[in-house]
Amino acid sequence: MKKFPTIPPIEDVWRPLLASLLGLAIACLLLFFQIGSLTSGFTKSELQQRAATSTIESVTNNPLHLHQKVGQFLAQKFGHSSPAAMRLPSAIIGLAGIVSMCVILKSWYTTRVAVLGTFLFATSSWTLHFARLSTPDINFLLPLLLLVGSIWLHRDKFATFAIILAIISGIFMLYVPGMVWFVVLTIIWRRRLIGRIFKSFGALQQTMAILLVLLGIAPLVWAFTFNFSLVTLWLGFPAIWPSPATYLTNIVSIPKEIFIIGAGDPTYSIGRIPLLDAFTSCMVALGAFVLFFRLGLDRTRILIGATVMSVLLVALGGPVTITLLLPIIYILAGGGIALLLQQWFTVFPRNPVARLLGVIFVSATVLLASGYHLSHYFVAWPNVPATKATFSHQP
Repeated sequence: MKKFPTIPPIEDVWRPLLASLLGLAIACLLLFFQIGSLTSGFTKSELQQRAATSTIESVTNNPLHLHQKVGQFLAQKFGHSSPAAMRLPSAIIGLAGIVSMCVILKSWYTTRVAVLGTFLFATSSWTLHFARLSTPDINFLLPLLLLVGSIWLHRDKFATFAIILAIISGIFMLYVPGMVWFVVLTIIWRRRLIGRIFKSFGALQQTMAILLVLLGIAPLVWAFTFNFSLVTLWLGFPAIWPSPATYLTNIVSIPKEIFIIGAGDPTYSIGRIPLLDAFTSCMVALGAFVLFFRLGLDRTRILIGATVMSVLLVALGGPVTITLLLPIIYILAGGGIALLLQQWFTVFPRNPVARLLGVIFVSATVLLASGYHLSHYFVAWPNVPATKATFSHQP
């Protein structure tokens, strides 16, 4: 079995460690600040989620989104059923998604791109809306954790962490509707590497890994035994399938909602504004442009496959929501930022002043886009009458 990496001397890591702690503090501030008081009450969906996690029987009868439901059940068990307590598990999942986004962008691009791309992702009103509600939509960020584990499988010093993270995130994903397809595709894609690493384990480690998987999926198997109708929901399929014409219309409406005109749901937005701002949309276009010329890369195949699978599931109109596309969109935006900086540095390969100005201009634009989203979420959105009416429900 691979050994855990040794801890380097503190004098070699204190700067990146301090920067990481600062970034983590900013992410926590964004996710937890006024999480229960920014809006006056619950939405109808949040009240339904609270009722679905009020007893152990309601959780075990429908264990989908189990990791989130357990947190909400324990909060109520100990007498905490306020909006803040119910939304806390979502914020923790959102925090894990933000950290995973940073790891992915740093692995695929540079530290600078990771910082800018992650900041853009963390401050997005799209991210904040779903990470600060008690509804299960935020669970569609879990593929980010599985992707981190998959990336680390290639690194010997992180192999043990990668296996543990991949198993845990894979188990969590199996409790989210539609995510079984991503788990299966990941296993098929990494089957040889997973098999090689698994064979390097001792008999005890192999047994522990198998037991962890079996124990992890036991509640799901138990629920399917007594309520087989959950399987349809688990696969990400709707109760009533859309007609071919409706399905095509739903596919077209996905980019429309992201880039042009929003769905108009006051739970997540103001009016009909799209989910992305103009700058991020341009970065996504640049990121997609880069992929077109790098079809041979693993990351390209990952993003194309994930995008196709996500669109097909979301367009069904079932339990899989458009939030599944959120991490893909911002990974593409990170690729766009990387291309923008790369082209600038190509024009000015040796001029330090020009290179610094390029970084400043791009960073300033990211800050402006983030400022737009922060003012949207923390200032404008909670004061809109439609938002107040939506969050006016009390238990």
